[in-house]
Amino acid sequence: MMDENFSVSLNLMKRALDTYWLRNSLISNNIANVDTPNYKRYDVDFSKVFDAATTMRLKTTDDRHIDTYANAEENGVIVRDNSTSQRLDGNNVDIDEEMSLLAQNTLLYNSLVQQLGNEYRRIRLAINEGRG
Repeated sequence: MMDENFSVSLNLMKRALDTYWLRNSLISNNIANVDTPNYKRYDVDFSKVFDAATTMRLKTTDDRHIDTYANAEENGVIVRDNSTSQRLDGNNVDIDEEMSLLAQNTLLYNSLVQQLGNEYRRIRLAINEGRG
């Protein structure tokens, strides 16, 4: 039987991958709307994601179960930045900052994918009793 801590670790990695994927789509949407008047940028509130990941123990076993991010905007995971404005038309998307955040987010996502791959390689190694 698999250790519960190991299962929790894999679930946290999955949650983190989902969050980075969500952030990637939000940043891409921000970049697409860089010239839209009155558009305000969106981002992920990682503190809410962390709180939800450490306090909620929802287990889904089927694709038809409730999506974790189905109500992400309503439960505060997605935040809209209404506090700033970059231009006179009310848009607050700074393309340089968004491109930087996109690169950072992509690096974090890829490093997490690599860590997850390493976890599965260790499982396979343990199953094969250390024989490759």
